Parts: sequence; C-alpha cells; structure tokens
Amino acid sequence: MTNSSKAFYVVLISALSCSVFSTGFAQQAVTPPACSSDNHRAFDFWLGEWQVSLADGTTAGANTLTTIEGGCAIKEEWRSATSSFTGTSYNFYDPTREQWRQLWLDNQGGVLDMAGSRKGKQMIMRTESQPNADGHATYHQITWTANDDDTVRQVWETFTQGQATVTVFDGLYVRAEPANPKGEP
Repeated sequence: MTNSSKAFYVVLISALSCSVFSTGFAQQAVTPPACSSDNHRAFDFWLGEWQVSLADGTTAGANTLTTIEGGCAIKEEWRSATSSFTGTSYNFYDPTREQWRQLWLDNQGGVLDMAGSRKGKQMIMRTESQPNADGHATYHQITWTANDDDTVRQVWETFTQGQATVTVFDGLYVRAEPANPKGEP
C-alpha cells in the first residue's frame, strides 16, 4: 500500500468517526428524555416516603412512592400500621388518553383501575361506573391534594346513584424522617 493510499484511509476513517460521533451527539442533544413533559411530572408531588394518619390522628400506615421505568411510572407500596394489609399501585401518564392511570392491587384481592388528571393542586382519578347489586351506578374516586406545607391529603370516596357519598379513606401523608439523615451511626 502506498503512502497516499494510507493517507486516504486515515482521512476516510477519521471523517467517518467524526460523522458518527457528531450524529450521535446531535441526536442526544435534540431528543428530550422520555416521559419528561409537564404531564408526565404532574403526580411527582406524591413521590417519597410517607407516614399516613387518619383524620382522628391515628396512624394508618406507611407508603413509599418511587419512580420506575426511567421516570415513566410511579410505583406505590402501601403497608398498614394495624394489620397485614399491603397494596401496590402503578401510576403513569397515558399520552394516548391524555390522562393519568392507576392500577391498584392488594393482598386481599382488591383491584382498582382508575383514570383522571391533575387540576390545580389536586390529582383526581376515578373508576368507570359499574352497576352495584341493586343496579345503581357506582364509581370510586380518589383525590390527592398537594398541601402548601408539603403534606398530601388523600380522600377516597364511593359515589352511588341515589345514595349519599361514602368516604372510604381520608388520610394525611407526612414525609417520613430519614432513618439516618446525616449518615451518622
């Protein structure tokens, strides 16, 4: 191979390397991270470690909310303070429906499938209406309110056609203190 051939290949390889690098860099700079829109971040106020109490001040349980799947979903892990009751929910923004969705599953066989959206400081989700045993339309609605003092209030209500609204749960979420906030033994 002649010196001019070697020089040609060195220039060609250098040009291709720069082209690949700059194309990759341009794609990274232009493409926003997945699930980073304001809609995807609308429920972030619920993230964290929480101690939950009822309206009368008694401890209801503990709840942990973390992001999963690269920030595209929120996983909830509930633990009752008074029984072995536990539950998990998966929450995510569905851009095709332009709504937030929650699928709740618990160790008693309970399931809730809800959808809704954020309105101001509240995330409001509800199930679809279903007929109850008496044939009346019934649905569940849960409202999470981001309070100014960094607490969250969660109210779960059941609405049944022709009947008074029933409050199933009314809890106040207070951020749990880290077990060891300063890393001291």
